[in-house]
Amino acid sequence: TRSVSGHAASAISVVIFCIMLILTNLAGYLVSKETKKAKTNTKME
Repeated sequence: TRSVSGHAASAISVVIFCIMLILTNLAGYLVSKETKKAKTNTKME
């Protein structure tokens, strides 16, 4: 049972790592998108 629980814990940590990575990439993408929009808005004004 010890090896199984350890394997499950490592699998969960890997899943969490992947989710954090995706969220970070998504946040960076959205931020860059918003900054681009803000830059174009200031240029138009």
